[in-house]
Amino acid sequence: MGDRPSHLLRLWRLRCGRNLLARRCDRVDGRLLLVALLLTLIVAPFAAAVASEITARGIERSRQETSTRYPATAVTLADAFSREAGDIRGTTAHTKVDVAATWTARDGTQRVGIIPVAEGTADGTATAIWLDAAGNPTIVPLRIADAIASGAMVGVLIWLAIGATLTGTWWLVHLVFNRYRYVQWARERERIGRDSSYS
Repeated sequence: MGDRPSHLLRLWRLRCGRNLLARRCDRVDGRLLLVALLLTLIVAPFAAAVASEITARGIERSRQETSTRYPATAVTLADAFSREAGDIRGTTAHTKVDVAATWTARDGTQRVGIIPVAEGTADGTATAIWLDAAGNPTIVPLRIADAIASGAMVGVLIWLAIGATLTGTWWLVHLVFNRYRYVQWARERERIGRDSSYS
């Protein structure tokens, strides 16, 4: 059992080796598969470079946002409901509603504005928010870990997309070659059936 060649090795010998039974389309098919695999490996550094660039930009953005944004506590000035009183259909813990609130900026000034809170938040509820350098509400700064994860994900997706495109292209060509082989085999069987020397 251990001396038997693997399926891939047998396929290679049939299509790219010196097998006398291999047709020209078999050899072309095998070489196209080899090219697809090699190109998939070659584009890996390109995908890694793109991932590295995106990661670097994400880290720079994270540092910039972290240095200019800071957390604060806002207090709502009204109940956070977007529907008529008593109608809570469709309300979930993840539903956000804009509501008036007040907070203290880094310079000590009292600010009033609109912030998003969970629907159902009562008047006078303390809510954690993030403020920009001007003291206005903004989104949470991008974390470095998220920037690294995003860059890596983009790199992997690019590599997989290119690999899938190359493999899919080879597979379509492989199907065309298979159709050609079936036609040739059918003609060969028909020729053998007519040739009396085989009977």
